[in-house]
Amino acid sequence: MKQSVKNPNCASICDMSDLYYGISDIKVQNDFLLYQKLTIKLHKRYRGKLTKLKTQEAFKMFQLLEARNSVGRKICRYAYLYYILHLNDLKVQKFYQGVVDKMSELDAKFDFIPQEILLLSEKTINLWLKDRMLHSYAPAIKYYRRFQKFQVPDEVNKVLIAKNSTSTDAFVRLYHECFERLWYRINGRKYNFGMAEKIFTNSRGAARKRISDEFVRVYKENAQQFAFIYNVLMRDKAINDGIQNLSNPVDSINLWNDIDNKSVEVLTNTVVANYRNISQRFFKLKAKLQKQKQIPVWEVWLPVSFAKTQTYPFEVARKIILNAFHKFSPKLFKIANVAFKDKWIDAEVRAGKLNGAMALDINSSHHPYVMLNYHAQFWDLRELAHELGHACHFVLYSNQSILNNNTPPILAEVASVFCEHLVYDEILRNVKDDKEKLALLLEILQNKINISLRQIAFHLFESRAYAERKKGELSAERIAEILHEEESKYYGSAVKLRDEPSHWWISLHHIFDFMFYCYSYSFAGGIVNSLYKVYCDKSVSNFENKYLNMLSETGIKNYKELLKPFGLDPTKNDFWQQGLNVISDYLDEAEKLSRKLKL
Repeated sequence: MKQSVKNPNCASICDMSDLYYGISDIKVQNDFLLYQKLTIKLHKRYRGKLTKLKTQEAFKMFQLLEARNSVGRKICRYAYLYYILHLNDLKVQKFYQGVVDKMSELDAKFDFIPQEILLLSEKTINLWLKDRMLHSYAPAIKYYRRFQKFQVPDEVNKVLIAKNSTSTDAFVRLYHECFERLWYRINGRKYNFGMAEKIFTNSRGAARKRISDEFVRVYKENAQQFAFIYNVLMRDKAINDGIQNLSNPVDSINLWNDIDNKSVEVLTNTVVANYRNISQRFFKLKAKLQKQKQIPVWEVWLPVSFAKTQTYPFEVARKIILNAFHKFSPKLFKIANVAFKDKWIDAEVRAGKLNGAMALDINSSHHPYVMLNYHAQFWDLRELAHELGHACHFVLYSNQSILNNNTPPILAEVASVFCEHLVYDEILRNVKDDKEKLALLLEILQNKINISLRQIAFHLFESRAYAERKKGELSAERIAEILHEEESKYYGSAVKLRDEPSHWWISLHHIFDFMFYCYSYSFAGGIVNSLYKVYCDKSVSNFENKYLNMLSETGIKNYKELLKPFGLDPTKNDFWQQGLNVISDYLDEAEKLSRKLKL
């Protein structure tokens, strides 16, 4: 019996019955018992013995670890995906927390391999890495060793793992459940966030402002509890960072991304230096086209008034995306087509479903899933293409061992943003009318600027909030003020922010889910802009195969190595500026069209 119900009016509802038939499926318990058995077997056979392992036995250990991690990932991903689709269901909440607790308990007691690999001598590691038998696990070994400098004693590591379910994970869960319980009154009726956002998206003028005011009212009334959650998460991160000798809050993400602080600093400074020429210039153009001195912040994402109201029903979006993917790569098309046909995608807007969008991989023997709330607007089409890019990426690197699937965020976002570019080109190719083309260019620019520049504004907001949190708890009002200040710099004088900083930071789920992740979008945006430029210029032969091969190796190679076949060198000082220039070129084209149309 399938757990999803067919609804002819919905965009798409995913079918997870090929994983489990539901949270009461006996296979869930059986798989957990298997995970437990494999974990204990690893512990009994190899605990404290890695220094004496010959390469043949080390190979057997990694095979066993691979099998154990594969079944564990399957259970955890299913539990999380089912949970975010049923946030209001108490039975599902209990099931999800039960999985988290059991996994944390087992991992705290028996998860020793990463710690012991950190303690191995260079001589032992070199012997392992030279052996052809262990070659397939070399990326995983190098990944574990990357964290050697920040190693903590085994007993301390056990405590960190054990407490995660009652600290970070618990407060992230609390955030989502509290956010989902917020209700908004519109025209005398109550709506959850997903439905309220849909009504807001389709409104203009006074109606749009009223709904925006309602968001502001609800966030203000609930700001204190969300400020408490955010303060706890920042403090918890500070404690963990201190224990692991991480001096900078971005260090943990940088280690994951395999980049240094200097690279992030250069990117950040380059982006901020381009606010005036790109984001502020863009909003000035948009205000001019709207015949406004300033765009009210609640209208900033609206299409320009002269644009025809264009919607993209789910079936239309499917065809556009598949056509775009097929023109670039039949292989990419094939993966995306299966995703639509086999119900990997949950796009229906409904109560109890997580706000936002994501793609989740399971393991090398099972396909990924995509979750979003589809409102049939241009940005929903873009978001669908974005998340399908992730799903295609997951399939492409599924030939690697699950132990090597350590793709960092800066590379994880490359596939998704690249797919956005493909869809932009597909839409622009079919536009004949200059006004319509200008309107689409503005939508595309807005999304490009959001990824490459706005995410840095969020990064700076997080950095400032975190720095101030070290001195004591931040009030909800102070958190709002910091975001207001960073947004003012990003938007410039052409956007009219509210006189009183609002608490819309509450809806930024990334700052709760993945602290300091935001800059990764900008980093990836710069990489994609450079990649797409050489693709369009046809300056790299056999680009499609090189690109797909790059995606299959994102967990085993550094971003610098992966860009070499394309003749791109991210160590050069002007690399980030070149990527931003691609956005500036789009803006030049939009301004040229506006002059031609005398708008």
